[in-house]
Amino acid sequence: MSELNYDYITVYKEIDDWVLQYTTSIKTKNDTIRIPKILFAGGNELHSKRWTYLNCEKVCDGKETDFYENGNKRTEGTYKNGKPIEIKEYRKNGTLRAQYFYGNLTLNYKRVDYYDENGDLEEYQIYENKKRKTIIKTFDKKGQLIETETEKKYIERNK
Repeated sequence: MSELNYDYITVYKEIDDWVLQYTTSIKTKNDTIRIPKILFAGGNELHSKRWTYLNCEKVCDGKETDFYENGNKRTEGTYKNGKPIEIKEYRKNGTLRAQYFYGNLTLNYKRVDYYDENGDLEEYQIYENKKRKTIIKTFDKKGQLIETETEKKYIERNK
């Protein structure tokens, strides 16, 4: 039998006309992969622009929570018809790792808060989503600006 040396593994699952994807790092040699119940899904057609979040096989709507195998929260989010409004991510020990706020039922962040190992706010980012770029301002826990970066958006043009 050959030895497996994966750093990451991606699992795809098809449900009706949705394709779910989950990527995880493999830190130990283990033959079991735990797939979260809440997953991002895209349409199964080529270059699909359809997307949603599913909890098992139903579209996320309202408050949805997923748990680690130890019983602690993994994610907790508020959704409207599969579109995220706010999602909290937790560490396996139960402390808050990050909190994502989304704009206008899109995948565009408005704000992301990052928390340290104790669950205290470490820094946060404010996103200004423009037509061709996104300006990301990073602040420390005291609200002092520490970095500004610009991400250009790729715009597909018809030829």
